[in-house]
Formats: sequence, structure tokens, C-alpha cells
Amino acid sequence: MKPSSIIFLILSLILIIGGIITCVIASAMAKGNDLPLFSQVKTPDGDLLYTCEYDPENINRIELAIDTATINVFSSEEDKIELLNFTEGSYSRGITSQAYVIDENFNLSQLFVFDQGGFSFSGLRQYFRNFSFKPKEKTINVYISSETIKSLSITLKEGVINIDDVSLAGDFNLNVTEGKVNLNNVSTSSYVKLSGDNCTADIKGGNIKSLQYTVTKGELKTEDITINAAKIALESGDINLNLTEDITTYMIEAKTDSGKITVDGSTYQEVLLQGEENEDRKLDIKIKSGNIVLS
Repeated sequence: MKPSSIIFLILSLILIIGGIITCVIASAMAKGNDLPLFSQVKTPDGDLLYTCEYDPENINRIELAIDTATINVFSSEEDKIELLNFTEGSYSRGITSQAYVIDENFNLSQLFVFDQGGFSFSGLRQYFRNFSFKPKEKTINVYISSETIKSLSITLKEGVINIDDVSLAGDFNLNVTEGKVNLNNVSTSSYVKLSGDNCTADIKGGNIKSLQYTVTKGELKTEDITINAAKIALESGDINLNLTEDITTYMIEAKTDSGKITVDGSTYQEVLLQGEENEDRKLDIKIKSGNIVLS
């Protein structure tokens, strides 16, 4: 071995040993001063949890753009977002125009966290902590207050969105490329818009002024919900609307190129026009291939 190679090898060993000693000392100092070494906390289930906290007076919208995850939304007096098993640097988070935004579309700026009017870099240790050849399932828990949040927008490439007992004066915009949406007792004086490529939706209870469902392939089922109007466009799949109010009080414009239309047990072929002209109380449903059931 050449003398120069031996020298570089010795220097490398010195740097490695020095780095290990530095990390051990820093860890001990952090523990002694009761300072967290990592931004994420390990839960009893072994998940890595990061909690996004913000001043609700400065936020009126939540916007999420996520690749793959289960997203749960709950009503709460405390506004916060919990991220489980998201590696630091794999997403960006911050405040933009009174919106708290979490985005998984990677760019180099995600190595820095732009939050609360500034930015920070929390060290490379954050980015390697959650590395695994078999990563754990990612989950987002959103806790929102109806008094502060006026709009909820979620874009999900693959996964499930669950929203339980949430009432907003504003909008729900939910886009799922591949997955499912479950709404339980959701109410809004505005609209709920569901869109995607292959997206099924199950809605139970609640009061929705306007329900919009625009999907390539999927299925929409509702049970005991109150709506003023619905606009549905589906290429392939079935629609089953079970409403709390008498179906005859709506203007119905329903069409399926291949399938049947059933209204309160009566079956119709392909096209149904029923009720007085009223755009504010209209069920507009168009399917290329599938069945429509209204009751």
C-alpha cells in the first residue's frame, strides 16, 4: 500500500472516530438538558410522530398534497396536524396566504423547513432516522375547528381519506387518484367536491348543500344524508343515493348509456327527466356505464 493511501486511511479513521465521539457527547448533552434530539417522537406503537402546530388566527385553509397515506380528519377544539412515519426532507410544510400547506412533491427546498415566517435546517440525522427497506404505513391526522378553518383541500395519489363529524362553513375539495373516501356526518353550507381516476366514496349522515362527484371509475353510495343539489359525472360504476328528503321534491336529470335508473323502486331505461325546473334543487347524474339508484 502506498504511503499516501495509508495517510488518507488514518485520517479517515480519525474523522470517523471523532464524528462518533461528537455524536455521543451531543446526545448526552441533549439528554442532560432535556432537549429532544429528533423532531419526531416515537409512539408506543413504534411510529414516528411529528406534530404541526400553528396559530389558528393566521390560518383559514388546510391544503394537503400527498403521495400514499391514510388521511383522517376530525373535528376538534385544537387545530393541529399529526404526521406519522413521514421522513423529514421528503415533504414540505409551511404557511402560504393563510393556508397551512403540506406537500410531498419533492424539491431541494424541502431540506429546509419554511414555517412560522422563517426557515430552519434541523440536521442530517433527521433525514436518515426513518430509513427502511420496508417503510411503515404513513398516516396523517388532521384536527380542525369549524370556527377557524374555511376550506379543506386534499390531493391524494393513493390511499384513503376518512372525515368524521366535521362541520365547516366552507369547501371540501378531495381528489383521489386511486383509493377511497369515507365521509361520516360531514356538513357544509358550501360544497363537497370529490374527483379522481379510480375513487369510490361512501357518505353517511350529514348535511351538504352541494355534492359534486367527478370520477373516471368508481362508486358513490350515500345513506341518510341531506343535500340541496348534486352534480355527478362517472364513466364506469354505480350511483346509489339514499336521501333524507322525499326524492320527488327534486328536479332529476339522470342518464346512463349502459344500465338502469331506479327511483323509489320504479325502474327506467337510460334517461329520466323528472320534476320542475330548479337548478338549486337538482340531481344531475350522468354515467356512461353503470346503474343509478335514487331513494
